[in-house]
Amino acid sequence: MVALALSIAAILSGIVFYYQLRHVLLAALCLLPMAAAAAVALALPRAGASAGFAALFGMAAALALGERIVRAVASGTAPRRAVGQANRAVALALGPVLLAALLSFAVFAAAEAAASFAASFATAFAASWLACIFPYTEDFIARANAARERRERMLERAVSAIAPRWAFSIFGIAAVLATVAGFGIRAGTVVFDGIAPWLGAVAILFLTGFAAALRDGRAALGALLAVSFAVLFLTWSQARLPEALPFDTLTAIGGAALAAVPLALIGARAREAMREGDDLASALTQGLRENGFVAVALALIAAAPVPVFALASLFASLLLFPAATVALHTLFPRRISLEEAFRR
Repeated sequence: MVALALSIAAILSGIVFYYQLRHVLLAALCLLPMAAAAAVALALPRAGASAGFAALFGMAAALALGERIVRAVASGTAPRRAVGQANRAVALALGPVLLAALLSFAVFAAAEAAASFAASFATAFAASWLACIFPYTEDFIARANAARERRERMLERAVSAIAPRWAFSIFGIAAVLATVAGFGIRAGTVVFDGIAPWLGAVAILFLTGFAAALRDGRAALGALLAVSFAVLFLTWSQARLPEALPFDTLTAIGGAALAAVPLALIGARAREAMREGDDLASALTQGLRENGFVAVALALIAAAPVPVFALASLFASLLLFPAATVALHTLFPRRISLEEAFRR
């Protein structure tokens, strides 16, 4: 059953990547991190289920790179320069998240799992340079632009979560769902054997990673809450298994790293927009429109092996993260200078 689910996920990956990028060779590059994670899993069997999350993590990074390359090439940028710009932007957004995951694996002495994530991530960036020699025809650019416009129109529906009244409502709904999942875990079969302090250390590592990527404490806390929501439902799905199992820390860390990918990309793009002068709502809107597709792609691919986690991660990325960020900024507004207040 697991092999069938992974096979379906692999097939869906190729379809989703081509739909997003409209370029066969770029879509093929996005599959290479899966091969790297599989190679590490074969060489180091103790990598376990985290290798699957590592493969998805690297493919999500490759998809983000491919989208940025396509966007830049379509605007007239030379392919080599487009690849360089894409590598820098995605590395700044996802690098701190990867480091947080690697340090979290180190807390539990899981070198094999860390190796699978590092190999998958590195493969995505190394393979992206092959895009410099790919052909980009006028027909491809037209198709890619049309596809991007359709995606952005679809993602505009998530923008309503940015309004403060809806942000608090969504935040409250997430709290209720999380409470239900928490009681489900307690009544289930997952056994927590004294690892709560170590999980606290992992949470601090991810919070630090988000702070480094987003450069905003409230956005970092919102991202941590959204990732925790996704991991909670991943644990809840594990709790429904018929046999009592110890809490799988490697799976939880891998799920957290994967759920963090679209959040970091959305938040990093919002930070860029705020530096250009946009307010928080406009910046988050820009981030959702340009990078929300990564969350949708991950949900579609992960739906076969981990359906509950896929849905929870999608909700966390497109709704809970912007809602939590807006709610925290509303409750704890940023201090501004008198000169800035008069300028507004």
